[in-house]
Amino acid sequence: MVDGTTGPLVVDPNAKHNMSFVVRDRIPKMSDMSVTFLVFDRKENPLVGNWHQEGSLTCAGEKLPIVTEPIRELVITADGGFRITWHPFESYVDYWGRYEHDTSTGTIRMKVDSGNFLPSDFRGIGRFSVDIHGVLTLDHVWLGSRTASKKPRSCSYQFKQG
Repeated sequence: MVDGTTGPLVVDPNAKHNMSFVVRDRIPKMSDMSVTFLVFDRKENPLVGNWHQEGSLTCAGEKLPIVTEPIRELVITADGGFRITWHPFESYVDYWGRYEHDTSTGTIRMKVDSGNFLPSDFRGIGRFSVDIHGVLTLDHVWLGSRTASKKPRSCSYQFKQG
């Protein structure tokens, strides 16, 4: 509940994963405002968050040299959306799409919807895991190349939140 001026928004502890609610407010001499929130349980969807690439692994599990052009923003939302940006600037996003995941099997399927830059070498089917240190690993997913240079394709991306 919001007290009308400032204050925390408290979600009922009995709220279920994927439950949505709307907060409305009337500001004098302005139009009504509303925001829809989607409740998610991190156990049900550990992918949600703002991530940045920390590294890559070869198919043999060896760390690749320093990534010359890391993905600086991988935003995964609770409603099944994602956005990728190599060089964030204001509201620019390279491309975006939808994803489905299965927490019990660790599988992920990502599909590009549109964007400002669409990599021709995107492959969105693979596996995911989040370790105890909060590192998100995407295995056998290839989010594309930002430049035309021939870089070694990795088998795994590693991302950290923040």
